[in-house]
Amino acid sequence: MTEWLVRLQGEKLDLDGASCHFRSAELKVTYKDGSYYLASTNFNSMTNPSEVLKRAKRVLKATNGILKVLVGNDRPVTADGTLRRVGEGGEQEMHVHLAAATATARGQVHAAGVVIKPDGTTESSGQHPTQAESWMAIARQDDWVAFAFSLFVEPKWYRLSNIMDIIEDDVGGRPALKETGWVPKSRITLFHWTANNKEALGEDARHANKREPPKRPMSLPEAEDLIRTLFKKWLETKVE
Repeated sequence: MTEWLVRLQGEKLDLDGASCHFRSAELKVTYKDGSYYLASTNFNSMTNPSEVLKRAKRVLKATNGILKVLVGNDRPVTADGTLRRVGEGGEQEMHVHLAAATATARGQVHAAGVVIKPDGTTESSGQHPTQAESWMAIARQDDWVAFAFSLFVEPKWYRLSNIMDIIEDDVGGRPALKETGWVPKSRITLFHWTANNKEALGEDARHANKREPPKRPMSLPEAEDLIRTLFKKWLETKVE
């Protein structure tokens, strides 16, 4: 059987973190011969290296959003275009030129039950999926969850507003979201008031309405924290 490995680059702490959160055969970041690689059983039936890298780019986009929600670090881990193909006939290394794909991780925050060895490799003390793997499984089954993760990669106001729309629609509307108690109702109100107000955000406002701006508009970091909290609570309702 052929195994494809897509080489990653980035800060070692971030690569370590990614390898802790994604470690199953279906999708893992693994350490080999001094480098970190993305591997997946979904790559193994593919024969064209360009297609493998394209698939890896899509996968990394999802992992980017997942780890952004999970650990909140903006430092990227990128696919550098180098692939290794391991098969019965030996091993081959090749280079493919595509736009870099990114994933975000925080090396200091590790998945439960995972040990980082001195050489940088990881070892699991149990068979339970990590939080990131559980979320990835949800994203594979729900396109809206996957889309929301992709939006959170770069949390600008309009992206955060779209995520809010997705969550509200899924739970039955804005009044229903407020009744969940996941966050204070006033924070949801302030988020929308700020996001839709030209006086508060200027060109970043989602709508150019003439309503008076809030006395203290929500800042972008505050909005990101609010959406992250809602995202996590929302995902809890989807875990089987």
